[in-house]
Amino acid sequence: MATERVETFYQIVHTYFEKFFEKLNISSRDVIIYVSCFGVGFLVGVLFKRYGKWIISISAAVVLALALLQYFDFITIHQDNIRLVLGLDDSQGFDVLVERSKEYLIELGVVLVGLLLGFKLG
Repeated sequence: MATERVETFYQIVHTYFEKFFEKLNISSRDVIIYVSCFGVGFLVGVLFKRYGKWIISISAAVVLALALLQYFDFITIHQDNIRLVLGLDDSQGFDVLVERSKEYLIELGVVLVGLLLGFKLG
């Protein structure tokens, strides 16, 4: 008597998605990254719709306060250290931002879609 293996609904769905993503050359790591990017974009969109005026007002006030404090020499903002932390050299500028954006084009697109949906539905 041969034992038959009965596939559960979960196993059928799992194998279907594995074959589908395999055809698209997408690993499970990529799927996790895309879902996470969408979730973060959606959350930021919802928060921006609800608290957008406050976010913009507080951000503008902080930038203005920092600029005034630096102008009157109460604080010193070391732009070289900021560039070093962000990984930008003096010779690099907007071109580096464009090149890094090209590397993460799919992730940026997924975040943008999540942001727009979160803003629309929030």
